[in-house]
Amino acid sequence: MKVPSEIQAKSVGEVVISWNTELLERTDIFKGRVNGLALWDRHILNCRLNLLKLQVELGKASSSQDRLERQLDILQTQQIEIMESITALESEVQRLKRMTSASSYATNGELFNAQELVFSLAEAASARLGRLGDIIACTIVGAKGNEQVYLNVSPE
Repeated sequence: MKVPSEIQAKSVGEVVISWNTELLERTDIFKGRVNGLALWDRHILNCRLNLLKLQVELGKASSSQDRLERQLDILQTQQIEIMESITALESEVQRLKRMTSASSYATNGELFNAQELVFSLAEAASARLGRLGDIIACTIVGAKGNEQVYLNVSPE
């Protein structure tokens, strides 16, 4: 077995010192790489934390949007019902006008019944408008509350 050329003509102490120096150099390089990896790990963990926060915010925004869409559907349904009520009211008023213009054909009882029908339709439309107003008010209050929560603003 042949002795490596780098340790030929060196004492054991010199070889140990040279190996120790080389080991210290490699240890410093290793520590530098470990510190670099630790820095990247911290950066990755911070990014992950930010991502989780964004996912929570996205979930809040998505649920708020879903709730607002449901409320808009309710508003549209109410609006359709009101339009139907108003259309029925308008047609009944037109029929009542025709009856009064041709009053020789209409009896007082028929006119009274037609007026009662118009009044009941008007009351129904008024009640639906009131419900629509309440729904709109609740939707606005809810939307403002969601906006404040989303933007982390305290309510005024």
